[in-house]
Amino acid sequence: MYIAVAFFTDDRIIDDLSRKQCPVKLIVRLGKPTSPAKLENVLKMEMVQVRYVTARSFHPKLFIFGDRAALVGSANLTDAGMVTNQEIMLSVESDDPRFSSLKELFHLYWEQAEVLDKRIVARYGEILKKYNAADIAGGNIEKEVIDLIGDVTINNIDWGKNKKSKKLLYIDDFRRSYQEFQSAYKTVKRLYLKDGRRKRGGIPVHIEIDSFVSYVRDEHAQGEKWKYTPLLVGVEQEQVINNLIDQWHGVSWEYFENTIAEEKYPKIKKVFSSEDAIKNATDDDVMSGLKVLHSFHDRQRFFPGGLQTLVDTFLEKNDSNKIRSSLAYLLYGDGDIIIRMANLLYNSDYSLKQFGRANIQELVGWMIGDDFPIVNGRTTKVLRFMGFDIIQL
Repeated sequence: MYIAVAFFTDDRIIDDLSRKQCPVKLIVRLGKPTSPAKLENVLKMEMVQVRYVTARSFHPKLFIFGDRAALVGSANLTDAGMVTNQEIMLSVESDDPRFSSLKELFHLYWEQAEVLDKRIVARYGEILKKYNAADIAGGNIEKEVIDLIGDVTINNIDWGKNKKSKKLLYIDDFRRSYQEFQSAYKTVKRLYLKDGRRKRGGIPVHIEIDSFVSYVRDEHAQGEKWKYTPLLVGVEQEQVINNLIDQWHGVSWEYFENTIAEEKYPKIKKVFSSEDAIKNATDDDVMSGLKVLHSFHDRQRFFPGGLQTLVDTFLEKNDSNKIRSSLAYLLYGDGDIIIRMANLLYNSDYSLKQFGRANIQELVGWMIGDDFPIVNGRTTKVLRFMGFDIIQL
């Protein structure tokens, strides 16, 4: 389901679609009467992704039902628009040549809209609390939304967009790809935990699920198989995932049960479990923790002499104190985690030599994965193999 509306106050339809395991992409405008509380609700729902626009010029009422039909008309996704108002909507069937144009238009909106998260919703809610009806009517609230949240405008196709810095491009790209990943991951996590089965106690569930993903990749989704499995939703998709989970629990997977559980997780947890632990760690401790990361360990192939040469080069090219302060900032600093990740790449005050995007994302996934689980190319391939329509990293 693809929905683009100016105003959003009715989350019942989205909740119903989510409960039926229907993927939803929703675009809204942040402006009265759009409800912060309803936005907060839908962000918690499975299979739902939300993006936003702040410009007053964004005023569509577009509802697309997969590849079947679209509704275009006067109704926003509000209580009044859905229940009490006199509204008109026209149906455009999939065999109408205008249907494909509407889908193309939605995807244009989707690419230019920004990813909505709890931080933005909270900021929007604080703005709404300050204004009365007269201020809203006079447009003051719209100005403050743009001032404090940003001017997010849907441009005409031919206008193009201002060139962004590499840092902003990374932030935008990662928010978009990670939003799709999180939506799919919530489904897998729910199914994985539904019977209370765990393969190994004492290990965070996100680490166990990451090993389950590795198992699926190695045993079922080898090579390019993930490309050719059909897209799935609902009961059919759940059956596929449940079968894979049952098979995983029925096999002995030594790499998880011994290497991950007994060796790697205790080692990385010891070094990076808190800001103080990082700052008090020795160089050997830090390198022992970083070598747990597959993305870091794998870089040894680029260094004559292998892993020890990589370690020596990393310590030689980075100040010892900066290594600790940057990694502590990444994992436990203030502010948006994606901004902190971007700063590790593009801000010279934090960036580290020989420590790139894959290393940063994997370390974050290991240590704060309950909220931000490990995501990499292997993960997105397996999710696609499970039937999710997801951007590949």
